[in-house]
Amino acid sequence: MKTKVLDKKDAILRAATKAFAEDGYYQTKVSRIAELADVADGTIYRYFENKESILITLYSWAMDKVIQSYERRLNDCSDSKERITALVDQYLINITSDYDLTSVMVYEARQPYHEMREKIIIPTRKYFAFLEKVINQGIEAGEIIEIDVKMARRMIAGLLEQLALDWLFKHKNTDIKQFREQLEQLICRALLK
Repeated sequence: MKTKVLDKKDAILRAATKAFAEDGYYQTKVSRIAELADVADGTIYRYFENKESILITLYSWAMDKVIQSYERRLNDCSDSKERITALVDQYLINITSDYDLTSVMVYEARQPYHEMREKIIIPTRKYFAFLEKVINQGIEAGEIIEIDVKMARRMIAGLLEQLALDWLFKHKNTDIKQFREQLEQLICRALLK
């Protein structure tokens, strides 16, 4: 029974991702999400309070997936250079593997309403904490320069997000992986001793 519940919730989140990517959060109707998930409109409300809770849950679900992919990838890395290289490479894999999810994560994070932005930033803080942990490990190992960890995290997250934005605008015309080596070098030169 629990698997069936998770399958429906997952189907709703995937449908919401598609709907939000195609129409934007504010233009998407819950009935459209239900249609894409192949469930009745009322079924949505068995799993989510409203459309806003779908978006917040979607962010949390996506951030958990992203962090898990980073943890798996960085688990075998022996130093900060390898971790940075793996982090950049995994980021590119994550964003290019699901255009709709990347679109929602990047565009809908720029909510015009402060209250909504505050709710969206909560799952994003897990991602920021992960990046800060990687930076701190490098500092403690003597591989990364003494630097304000939050500033270094902002640099990395900002570079990666800007690349995602550029890719979304030029989706079909750009092989984003061509920037991997340059991005890795830029971050390594800025942070490594």
